[in-house]
Amino acid sequence: SDLVGPYDVLTGQHKDIERNSAGRRPNFLLHWRYYYDPPEFLTVIKGDDSTQFHLGYFRDDPKEMPVFVAENCAKQNGTISSKGENLFAAASYYITEKLK
Repeated sequence: SDLVGPYDVLTGQHKDIERNSAGRRPNFLLHWRYYYDPPEFLTVIKGDDSTQFHLGYFRDDPKEMPVFVAENCAKQNGTISSKGENLFAAASYYITEKLK
């Protein structure tokens, strides 16, 4: 698992990028967006590449705090499931499920 999305921006990985490969200014709200993710979902942890498992914040309005953290396995069913109120709760849930 890797921290992605806003963490890439915070670590400066996009510091010198003014244009993307299409010649447009990059939209960091779309960074690490999977094909079936709705606009309200912002990926923050990427997991298994074979299932495209990822965790992300779900929010109705980008100007407001996230409502919950959810998981999605894009290659399996694309269903978004709430896993906690914050990233720590979702990670705890994920680890507990893996240890069963």
